[in-house]
Amino acid sequence: FDGALSLSYATRLSQTLSGGLTGKIIYSRLADQGAGAEIGSGSATAFAIDAGILYQTPWDPLTFGAALSNVGPNISYIDAQQSDPLPRNLALGFGLKLLDRPAFRVLWVGDINRELVDLTDSDNELAQNIYNTGLELSYLSTLALRGGYVHDQDGDIKVFTAGIGLSYQNVKIDVAYIPSTGDSPLSNTPRYSLSARF
Repeated sequence: FDGALSLSYATRLSQTLSGGLTGKIIYSRLADQGAGAEIGSGSATAFAIDAGILYQTPWDPLTFGAALSNVGPNISYIDAQQSDPLPRNLALGFGLKLLDRPAFRVLWVGDINRELVDLTDSDNELAQNIYNTGLELSYLSTLALRGGYVHDQDGDIKVFTAGIGLSYQNVKIDVAYIPSTGDSPLSNTPRYSLSARF
């Protein structure tokens, strides 16, 4: 499993532009112990920084965003000589409010992700992008139901996802789940997030 403890700060930079930074400590556990004669526990700790901007278009329901994530030193499970780069990623996306009422809101989102490590020379650059889209139905800003789709041609991952979110005052709990889809390495993968806003 992987886990991260994050601290974020965001602010409005202008009337239409906002920005944010996140610092996080990452814990990753691959195994209970090292393999064979290798020295190490099979787990590692690292730190990284995320940065993002959000642009509010003149048409209120539509926003655009960009995020650069997991910028930091390599993570090492055994020793520094066998370290691995963090999954650095650039994402460009949009959010469109299809319905915005006092009690109900329907949000459609989509983004294109590009990993910034282990880039390969390819005749089809678009095949290395990962495409995500999804819908969120929220009720009274307290309960959110989500459904989405991930399309990763290069990694041969084409799966539907589901999620739920619960909010109370400044505390939010989110759960996301990728159901079983054949040979996908992401099948039956849950993700949990707990956040508090100050």
